[in-house]
Amino acid sequence: MLQRSFVRMAAAAVLSSGMMMVAGASAASAACKTHSHSAAGSPNVIQFLASVSSKNAWKSAASAHDGAAFSTWGKATNKSVTCKKAAPGNQWTCTAKAKPCN
Repeated sequence: MLQRSFVRMAAAAVLSSGMMMVAGASAASAACKTHSHSAAGSPNVIQFLASVSSKNAWKSAASAHDGAAFSTWGKATNKSVTCKKAAPGNQWTCTAKAKPCN
């Protein structure tokens, strides 16, 4: 009984400290640019790989224009990836668009 209470208290402490760290991190990293970048990746027969390529192209464009601190796709806002399948070779080409944040 005592052991269960200790485990519950420890779990509650870990969860509450984790929530505080997440809340602090989101407040500290709220700086986003007002403009968007759009970048097309390399064509690929596999849509997923074409999508990854477009995100990498977006990272390069954001880094060149706004600096490396603003080139993380996961931190960006208003993200979209659009893909189209076309000739030659019936390959996918994707374009990633987002507002860079640090």
